[in-house]
Amino acid sequence: VNKSGGFQGYARMRSVTGRSSCTTDPFNGFGRPFDLEWLRLQDVMHCDVQHLRNPLDDNRQVSFSRDGQELSRHVGSELCRQ
Repeated sequence: VNKSGGFQGYARMRSVTGRSSCTTDPFNGFGRPFDLEWLRLQDVMHCDVQHLRNPLDDNRQVSFSRDGQELSRHVGSELCRQ
């Protein structure tokens, strides 16, 4: 949730972008849907992960990531352990 001070969960992509098994388009043509599996639906506060930096995003803190930002394997694994 934008400006909430935390992440609300994380998921794994289960399909290629634009290849969703969904038969309806919830976005009315805006973007390309894909399937995902929620792995955790629980708040992870930014203060708990402020030490993590993402090399795939110019080494910025993960707390400044945008929705859908890809994380390196190492950083993603560390975030999942929080």
